[in-house]
Amino acid sequence: MDEGKANCCEGCDRPLPTTCSHIIPRSYDITLLADINNFRFHCDKCAQVVERGDYDLLLDGEIILEYIEVTRPEYAEIKKQSYLERHGKEIYFK
Repeated sequence: MDEGKANCCEGCDRPLPTTCSHIIPRSYDITLLADINNFRFHCDKCAQVVERGDYDLLLDGEIILEYIEVTRPEYAEIKKQSYLERHGKEIYFK
């Protein structure tokens, strides 16, 4: 991984402390634990946004959702349905 990424949040592009977190959580699929494409550098606030599935609020949200749709389509559907129930609309990227 690019060490420079760790200095800036990929979700909001602010120079905040970040952690390397899983897009698809270990609790859902342990087999993706070491998949480098399953990692993003996010600040705490953006990491919570990823957990909720509000990907449209993130600069890298489309990348995240595309990865999930390709890797685990059933998980993408769970996240999309949860978004629809919370917001009353489908997820949309500007």
